[in-house]
Amino acid sequence: MKTKKKRPDWIPAQLLRFFLWQATFMTEIQDSVIGPLTGIPTGTGSKLAALLSLQSAYVAAYGLAPPHTHPGKALITARNKASKLFKSSIRQITAQYIRHNDALTDLQKEQIGLPITINTGTNVHTISTSIVEREMPDYPAISVKSNSPGTVTFTFGELGTKSQGVEAGMHHILIQYIITAANAAAPTGEDVCNKHLEAQKSPFTKDVARETAGQKLWGFAAWVDTRGVIHTWSPVFSCIIT
Repeated sequence: MKTKKKRPDWIPAQLLRFFLWQATFMTEIQDSVIGPLTGIPTGTGSKLAALLSLQSAYVAAYGLAPPHTHPGKALITARNKASKLFKSSIRQITAQYIRHNDALTDLQKEQIGLPITINTGTNVHTISTSIVEREMPDYPAISVKSNSPGTVTFTFGELGTKSQGVEAGMHHILIQYIITAANAAAPTGEDVCNKHLEAQKSPFTKDVARETAGQKLWGFAAWVDTRGVIHTWSPVFSCIIT
């Protein structure tokens, strides 16, 4: 008997991605336009107030135990517990007020953070009869090199241009990376990387341990806009550390 394939979770599992995602989710459900359409009760003792309380607890716990640090078992446990409670409440609110709410358009649901599928859309679709131009991929152009021992330099900018720095409409670049043996296989995606950087200026140099000389740095990059939304991840890039 074939087992039913598990549907991918719509809430990001990775610590940093969820931290950024939840900020957008909470902002959008309180938006002056979207908020009233959701029908989520507001005010003292309401469901929104309870969700905000769980968010505050989660953000505080996350701040004491951010990813890629060594905060200690107790702080990690507290962060994970706060995250679990917060996510559970988000799922309940979404199921009751957002997912099948026909007052919200597909675009508004996407702004909140929901993936639009046959089960979540409003079944209101428009057909374009004009010629649609192919859009450029929504990820940064990025490269990395190591010119001196113990350092790597990242250079990034808008894809398809010679400009450097953050693309218009974006807040910063997010880089997920990992250092491996020089002959190791390329990572399959940003989720397997164990370090991250955020930057607004290009180029910039990062110090790495001198004992990593001869090893390989692999990375992926994505724009983060002013609402904290992470856009498309770039293809993998790499360099040998000198």
